[in-house]
Amino acid sequence: MLILFWGFALTVIYNKSKEQAGFIYAEIPKETLEFLKKIREGRDTHIDYDPTPKESDWSNSNNIGENSAFGLQKIEDDLFIVYYDRRDKEHAFDVIQYAHNAVKPLEELMGKYIYPEAIRGRKLPIYLATSSQQYDTIVSAIQNSEVKLSAKSAGVYLMTYSNMGVLTKGIVLNNEALWNDRMPSSYPEQILKHEMNHYVFFQSLDLSQNVKPYLWISEGLAEYFSRPGTLILNDKQKKILNTCTLQETFPDYESNYYGGNSLYQYMVKKYTIAGVKSFIQYIYNLPIEDAVLRSFGTDVTELATAWKQSWDEKEEVENQELPEEIIEMESQPNKKGKK
Repeated sequence: MLILFWGFALTVIYNKSKEQAGFIYAEIPKETLEFLKKIREGRDTHIDYDPTPKESDWSNSNNIGENSAFGLQKIEDDLFIVYYDRRDKEHAFDVIQYAHNAVKPLEELMGKYIYPEAIRGRKLPIYLATSSQQYDTIVSAIQNSEVKLSAKSAGVYLMTYSNMGVLTKGIVLNNEALWNDRMPSSYPEQILKHEMNHYVFFQSLDLSQNVKPYLWISEGLAEYFSRPGTLILNDKQKKILNTCTLQETFPDYESNYYGGNSLYQYMVKKYTIAGVKSFIQYIYNLPIEDAVLRSFGTDVTELATAWKQSWDEKEEVENQELPEEIIEMESQPNKKGKK
């Protein structure tokens, strides 16, 4: 009996230690939890907290794309799984190539790429929705709640976070919005690069620290990475941004995209790309004030002032603006229904 008792006790201890080994964060600071709750649902990001994570959640076999009820086919390699409707096979091969093209540039800018071996073997799932209706269906299934996105929404990054780390549930692309005669041929790749930047950024945040990734930080960075060319702000945009500080999410939602992009371009021009890479590394686990000071040797308020003063300086490069219909497409808000 004594031998059986000790055998049972050792088994419990072993299983408990095995379970705890899966935890990355013993505790997520209250400030970080509260901040992430506020930004949980953005235009192209959905962020949820999972109080009861399981190791199996990271399994590639648990993706909703593996469920035959959705009727999706897939292309899979060492890094990605692309789920697609049989009518979108050509686009699926394009997308997996775009994804591979983005890996090295992401690694260069962000200081890393998140390979499967770093996150329990999980590959990045990318879903292609043939129609806006299928887009809503796939996103709702992944989120396990009804989500209604604008018919013009082009792409979204979906994740949960917990004491076991960040779980990227997938990137969902709306083919109806991406591939049509009104859009430039580069648009699908730009949108995928934007969402993949979110993937690396949010997977890299150290949630054991008091981090506050204001929306301009994440969206501006994704815009800077995905869209080549110099952005020149117009008078309306300058007026909106002039009242903003860098120690908050910009009040006007859209301004986090073009304003953040403009700020990253200014930082590159003023402090070189090396300085910006340093800033990105620090922002993963430090408050904005410390990241700016360590990267650029200046105060965050002084950085904001200098950036705004630069708007009226003579530009040497012509603005490469997107067509109005693309800007309009990306301006549509998300609406979430009841669970």
